[in-house]
Amino acid sequence: LPDGKSMFPNNIQLAIRVPGGSQTAVHRIQTVFETANDKTGEERVYGLSVDFKNAFNERNRTRIAEIIFGKEEYMPVWRLFDFIYKAPTRVICDNGKTVMACNGVLQGETLAMELFSQSVEPIYLEARNAGGPSTIATAAADDVFFQATLGDIEAVLSTMIDACKREGVELTRTKCYLFDPYDDSQPTPEDAVKLTKKYGIDMKKGC
Repeated sequence: LPDGKSMFPNNIQLAIRVPGGSQTAVHRIQTVFETANDKTGEERVYGLSVDFKNAFNERNRTRIAEIIFGKEEYMPVWRLFDFIYKAPTRVICDNGKTVMACNGVLQGETLAMELFSQSVEPIYLEARNAGGPSTIATAAADDVFFQATLGDIEAVLSTMIDACKREGVELTRTKCYLFDPYDDSQPTPEDAVKLTKKYGIDMKKGC
């Protein structure tokens, strides 16, 4: 695979083969907040972070294979993927017992991060597109951060929930956050508070 070249549409995914990696993601998120919310009279831009439950262990291997085998640029690793993941994998648990895992990627395995990131990219794209052209998505593997106005944020979250159900992954709602970039000197609008209650997510203020 080519070094230093992002294989992800529109550079949403910054964890894999992108110069600066996660540091670039942090700077982009901060810059959007600082510029978008500095315009007098403009609608407030919020952030949304989502969390997958047991992300790397529960991603369906068949779905990962469909995505990887559907991209010719991954042809060099098709046989390696088949060798590692075609059969259940013995996993050692914290209590010392072993189980045979049929899903998920192996943490520490060379391809694991890229396989997982590629497999969730369609979910990220679908959610971002639901928010409209002004919605920005920044991802690093299983961590994704959306930035948009409140109406678009709700469309993103609703679509993300539906896409995850369809893809066989689950969101941990208590670890999903709506970010209000303003501090306590500017009260959070009631509509934003209602959104957090509707979807069972938490609010964080000041970014």
